[in-house]
Amino acid sequence: MKKIFALGCLVMSVMLMTAGCGRSNYTQETVTDEGVINQLNELAKENLKTYFDVNIDEEIEMTETATRYIPRDEASNNSELLVLLGKQEKEPVEGQLYSYQIMVDEKTKALRGLYYGIYSTVEPLNYTDEQLEQIGRDFIKTHQMIPEGVEVSLLEINKVKGAEYIQSLTYQYQEQYLLININLQDGKVMSFEYSG
Repeated sequence: MKKIFALGCLVMSVMLMTAGCGRSNYTQETVTDEGVINQLNELAKENLKTYFDVNIDEEIEMTETATRYIPRDEASNNSELLVLLGKQEKEPVEGQLYSYQIMVDEKTKALRGLYYGIYSTVEPLNYTDEQLEQIGRDFIKTHQMIPEGVEVSLLEINKVKGAEYIQSLTYQYQEQYLLININLQDGKVMSFEYSG
């Protein structure tokens, strides 16, 4: 059986920066302030538990790196973003968290994106578009991700390039978008990102 990873860090980095905050619109700056890194890590731990019921095992050594994304156009409505990536340096074992990522608006501290990757060798299951949409809508409703009473519509469902076992669902509400990724290995939402 071939090894299948539940979304690699690079795939998520690309998605986080292209769905609403394309790389061409931002410059990157490495964050070295330990206070900021620790704060982002605490936010990641809290939100991974809240949204995905995933805990970061303190016994597993993770390397955390943070990046600030600064809008090139100061007149744009885009905010500065802070992105923290935590990843395990050693080879993970089946069912183990090997990476996570959080994106927050630096000014408001609002959560803009969250991801986790679990090492898995399980073959992906087949889901219909209707089943995937229901998983996405249930996740949105359970976590009150869109204001109550606001109409939300599914724009598209796509496979993630380079990770055929992940389906990406793009929802629109008002003038904003919400990207949700579903892992076909277990039928669970593994990441989301707000943009627009």
